[in-house]
This record gives sequence, structure tokens and C-alpha cells, in this order.
Amino acid sequence: MIRWLSAILIGAVLGGSLIAQDESAGKSAAPGSSQSKASPNDRSTRPGSLTPEEEERLDAIIERFIRYDTGLSRDHKSREELDAMGPEAIPALIRGINRAARMSHSCPVSVLHRKLKSLLRRVDDERTLRFAYDNLGSGVGRSPHNSLLHDLKLTIVLRRRELDETRRAAASKGQVPGAADPFAPAGLRPKSPGEQPQPPEGSRP
Repeated sequence: MIRWLSAILIGAVLGGSLIAQDESAGKSAAPGSSQSKASPNDRSTRPGSLTPEEEERLDAIIERFIRYDTGLSRDHKSREELDAMGPEAIPALIRGINRAARMSHSCPVSVLHRKLKSLLRRVDDERTLRFAYDNLGSGVGRSPHNSLLHDLKLTIVLRRRELDETRRAAASKGQVPGAADPFAPAGLRPKSPGEQPQPPEGSRP
């Protein structure tokens, strides 16, 4: 019980940081631009790069797995197909776990939770992580599986923090060409190793 409450508190604290980052990103994006709204069908990302027909095919596999895992069918092949899914299936898996969480069976939720968690830990795309955070638990309401959904959101928050720290560390060392330090004043670029500071314009002899 104490560990569960600790996880919820950590998620709430880190979630506040996540929301603040999203608000900042939303203000910097022009209205109507591709950056102002995360889309599950944005082709610039690996997850969500599928056509509607391909998304429907993944939905059908997940639905078949749920029926198999709840004893309604003997389609064991659906489990193999689920295990073979890559990061492009994240939107479909989120739809599947939300649907399964509204059911009384716990087995499919547990399997989908493990699959999603393993994929989310490897996602590098910021918009994909925002999409997953915003849509996990959509339409579920109160459910005995809410703790697993919260755990996935915590995984997303920690992954975003890890990516942010990696980018900042690389930018501070000048290892990312053209990378900007998010905490530097606007217009400044990271200095190359050994580069000496230059005097402001107008102050040179």
C-alpha cells in the first residue's frame, strides 16, 4: 500500500513537470502548426506512421488477443502477433489496454501493460510520449486496473526526463551540432570545446 501511494505521489510531482513542459511547447508552436497538437497519425514519427487500414489490422489483432486471453477463443497465434509488435503499434496498444481496462478480466490488461511499458521505455520521440500520456486511461473511469495505467504514465514521465537530461548534457558538451541549451538566453548557441567567449558587438577595438 505504501509503495503504491509513493508511486502515485511521484507521478503527481513529475506529472506537474510534464504538464508545464507541454504548456511551454504549446505556446512556442504556432496555432494550426504540426507542432501544436500531437497526432497518432503523424508520419514524422515511428509510432503512428501507419495508414488507417494498418491501424485497423493492429486493432483486430489486439481484439483477437483479448478474446483469446479471456477464454473466448483458442486463437493462440494472436499472442505471437502481439509479441511481435513494434513501436508503431503504440496507439493501437493504448486503445487496446483502455478497452481491456473497462472489462472485469485482469489477464489481458497485465499483458498489454508489460508490452506497452517495454516499448515506451525505448521511445525517443517527444510527441509520441505526449500522445501516450494524454490517451492512456481515456474513457476508463474508475477501474481495478487504474494502478497499471498510472504506472505507464509514470514510465512516460521518467522517459521524458531521461531524454531531456541526455539532450542537455550533450548540448552542454557541444556534442550535438546546432543544439541549443534550453536554459540559455534566446539566440545563443553552445560553445565548442575550448572556444573562448567573444566580446559583444560594438565593444571590439
